[in-house]
Amino acid sequence: MQIIKPAIQHKALPLKNKTKTYVLLIIVLGVWGAIAYQIWSGLHQDIPEIIQQDINTAFNPLNKVEMDTFSVQVFDRNPFLGTLTKAKVNNQKRNTRIKTTPFVWIPISYQGLIKNPSSKEQLYVLTINGQQHLLKRGQNRDGVSLVRGDSKKVTVKYKNHQKKINIQ
Repeated sequence: MQIIKPAIQHKALPLKNKTKTYVLLIIVLGVWGAIAYQIWSGLHQDIPEIIQQDINTAFNPLNKVEMDTFSVQVFDRNPFLGTLTKAKVNNQKRNTRIKTTPFVWIPISYQGLIKNPSSKEQLYVLTINGQQHLLKRGQNRDGVSLVRGDSKKVTVKYKNHQKKINIQ
């Protein structure tokens, strides 16, 4: 019997290929080492100390701000022609007329209702002149008293005039 030899014979790897293997092995170990270090440093971080801040949670309404008053004057002069449009009224007739000024409400809005389930006490959140107030029924603040209310609307009284205000 004859032994057939393969046409290509494998020779031992030269030293050149072994150095490539060692270099690649060092690079792979370096990459995996860097990944392991990142994971380890992420798990063992120093937690910074949290400083507790003092926050005042008390409800302190702002001081009352006085409203500016103004008056509107009517000029009888035509701005385009520069002439008077109305004849002047006799001063005697003007003095005999009684002027009635319409009642002007201060700005009031209803923000909502706060209920305490244990005592069934209800507080209504009203904004009066831009300031937020908590009122109970019958309570008075800045001349405005709360007559009645529910979750959708309240009735307020100001200078002997009543008005119903819907929730916003």
